[in-house]
Amino acid sequence: FVMRATALHGLVNGDVCVFVVPDRNEICTQADLDKLAKEGDVFNELGADDMAIAIQLIQHQKAGSNLRLFLAASDDNDDEENDEEDDGEEDEEAEVDVQPPQSEGAVVGGTNQNETDAKYFSGYGDIGMHELMIKDRPRTDAYLKAIESHRDLFRGKRVLDVGAGTGILSLFAARAGAAVVYAVEGSDTAVVCEEIVKQNGFSHVIRVIRGVMEQVELPSKVDIIISEWMGFYLVHESMFSSVLFARDRWGDEGVLVLPQRATISAAIVNMDSLFEEKVGFWKDVYGFDFSPAQRLAKESLMSKPAIEVVSDSQLLTTSQVIADINLNNCTENALISITKLCSFECIRSGAMSGVCLWFDVDFGSSTSASHVILSTAPNHPPTHWKQTVVLFGESFLIGQSQRIDLQLSLTRNPTNHRHFDISVQFPENATKRQKHNNQE
Repeated sequence: FVMRATALHGLVNGDVCVFVVPDRNEICTQADLDKLAKEGDVFNELGADDMAIAIQLIQHQKAGSNLRLFLAASDDNDDEENDEEDDGEEDEEAEVDVQPPQSEGAVVGGTNQNETDAKYFSGYGDIGMHELMIKDRPRTDAYLKAIESHRDLFRGKRVLDVGAGTGILSLFAARAGAAVVYAVEGSDTAVVCEEIVKQNGFSHVIRVIRGVMEQVELPSKVDIIISEWMGFYLVHESMFSSVLFARDRWGDEGVLVLPQRATISAAIVNMDSLFEEKVGFWKDVYGFDFSPAQRLAKESLMSKPAIEVVSDSQLLTTSQVIADINLNNCTENALISITKLCSFECIRSGAMSGVCLWFDVDFGSSTSASHVILSTAPNHPPTHWKQTVVLFGESFLIGQSQRIDLQLSLTRNPTNHRHFDISVQFPENATKRQKHNNQE
């Protein structure tokens, strides 16, 4: 697994570092490392007592390229087994392109989880991602209103911003009167965030901390935690784990997490327009019959959930809340495996194509005037999250007032902890009933 960074922190006792020069595509020998160290390109930096090794890489100017670093976790196995593991990693990573240096938030180790995290933080190093999120007015305005309407809660308090990005939420909190804001960001955007904070005159309040939330050390406990942690259908990307870790590790007594509550909702949806756009397109291509491609188009469409803007008129049933989470006291288990037996009532006739998922987050308030809810429901202004649609293999005609029973499950993927497996199951009798109605 490739580790690309300008500063690598948090290596724990027992970690083994293996250096590779991409130009030669081989592991550095000890002689290579000694030579590089003498040239000042690699040097050791000892950190806290619980840090066995902290190694800092800088750009290898004489070679004209960046060094690549492989990290394999050591254990009590013999040297032969460790050598085999290293060889396997080298073969696997030979196909990976060299990337620009990243922050320590992208450190990866000898597990799929760490490789996944590296890709995750690398994505958030793209300024275009942050532009998309800030321009999402329902999203950004909800946080602004929630913070500014609760200035009394922020005034003089210690605030933690988990996944600060370019720092917009930290700036909102500082302007609302926070005594100190710890802006923790694991991607390269932390550098820009610090410059933006300085540019706006808040360096005396906001302290940008570059690193992964689970690995950084804060100067003190905090009174409030703010974070825009939500992914598609709420839990995609699993950033909620970092927020809960921060709450339990760094939250002072009575810590407030904003937003306070999150719900996931579902309804049966008609997606004829999507199928026509993606599958029906192949019927006539410049006067030619491309229909043999329809099978591949449908397989591609069915291979993963669709992220689409769904209109309220496409919903065929009432909605149901399948998860309701209080971020101030829930455990991680409440979000890593969600199963709900649903019974939907049809409100309009049509062909049901799948299940539509969306989420709401509630910032809470003691008064209705300052109560802020950010909703990604189809009947609200669209956001960059849009809605998530789990498509069925077949479409079934349903009639008004008919009931549709199914079991919906969202379970964290065992090999990619930032993704979820979504399952929709119909009771056998319900499936037969839908097919019978369809034949009629």
